[in-house]
Amino acid sequence: MTETDLMSRPNRQNRNAEVDFRGEKRSNATHASTTDPDARLYKKSPGTGALLCFIGHALMENRSGLIV
Repeated sequence: MTETDLMSRPNRQNRNAEVDFRGEKRSNATHASTTDPDARLYKKSPGTGALLCFIGHALMENRSGLIV
């Protein structure tokens, strides 16, 4: 085995063996953040995977650039 083979394999020690989401649709009901209860599954584009994130929205005033 080469070093790249070892790096490409998933680390099975970090996986939760009791939970297997293979074949199931991921939703906010199946995934929750342990540190941020407001985090939800979001995707940036159709080709990327969903990650637990917190999306904040801000409105900026044009004249002085203040966030209101």
